[in-house]
Amino acid sequence: MATDNNANNNYTEKRSEKRIPLHCDVTLVDKEDATTVTGRCCNLSTSGMLVQLSEHVKVGTLLDISLTDESVGEFEASGEIIRVVRDDKLYLTAIKFQAE
Repeated sequence: MATDNNANNNYTEKRSEKRIPLHCDVTLVDKEDATTVTGRCCNLSTSGMLVQLSEHVKVGTLLDISLTDESVGEFEASGEIIRVVRDDKLYLTAIKFQAE
């Protein structure tokens, strides 16, 4: 079977915003019932973030987000969970920022 060794050379990144690695604690508060979940931020962009959570939070949940890190200082935003993928014992959770 023939393979195309140049297949990866034609890949174009589809994301419009650059992701910045950011590894710090993050607090998520469900806007509906005020349930608080803490996790670990993986990366951040102007439109959203990826966090690791130890528990599942369903897609569509609206959140208040807060974190503090030396490189970005204090950060607060509102967002909506748009994707959750189980990764071993953690849930990789994608959050899209929303205008307040």
